[in-house]
Amino acid sequence: MPFAGRIEEQYEPVLENDPAVPLAGLPVREALTRFGEQSLRTVYASETLALHRIVLAEVNRFPELRVLFYLSGPERNIAALAYYLQTLTEDGRLTVRGPRKTAREFFELVRGYLYLSLLLGRGSVSPPESDHVNARVARAVDMVLKTL
Repeated sequence: MPFAGRIEEQYEPVLENDPAVPLAGLPVREALTRFGEQSLRTVYASETLALHRIVLAEVNRFPELRVLFYLSGPERNIAALAYYLQTLTEDGRLTVRGPRKTAREFFELVRGYLYLSLLLGRGSVSPPESDHVNARVARAVDMVLKTL
């Protein structure tokens, strides 16, 4: 099995916790909060961080990992959130001028600097407590909703 195939195989358990779940029917704030919290639980999980470290270490030797990694994780989540935001716009519930841009910014706000610290093993190497995750997501949701 090629190296990229092994990475893809290791990514499957991470994707089982994919935040790209149906959000329709939920109030917007609740949907964004659930999406953000699930995303952080996945990104901050030790299995995810270990996989990210492997990808970063091997991406120069196996350039196909760039595309595989991006499409399997970040792009999948950005596309799901952008679709949700576009649907809200089409339904007249919100006006989102740039759903993809807003989705990317939401993930940037949610993931934050702590991701880099965890990825590098700086300070505590265990994922943050639920209170930290909830507070970070609440701030990101507030900021995104204020810009719409």
